[in-house]
Amino acid sequence: MQKAQQHNPSSDAVRSAMLNQNFEKGRLLAAVKAYERNDWGALMRLRIDPEKVAKAYLDSVGGSEDILH
Repeated sequence: MQKAQQHNPSSDAVRSAMLNQNFEKGRLLAAVKAYERNDWGALMRLRIDPEKVAKAYLDSVGGSEDILH
């Protein structure tokens, strides 16, 4: 985790999103959590395209693997 945080220039933004889910980054974090739970209803309520969330999620996981290896 520490290594990942060193390579993550937006860690303050992520912390803010976790605390302030009413803001745009918080909304995106809520979408990621909904995707992880397969909660398509939540994605629809957030008005975020599930296909876009899936692509961004998979791209992110791929980037994380690059950092760790």
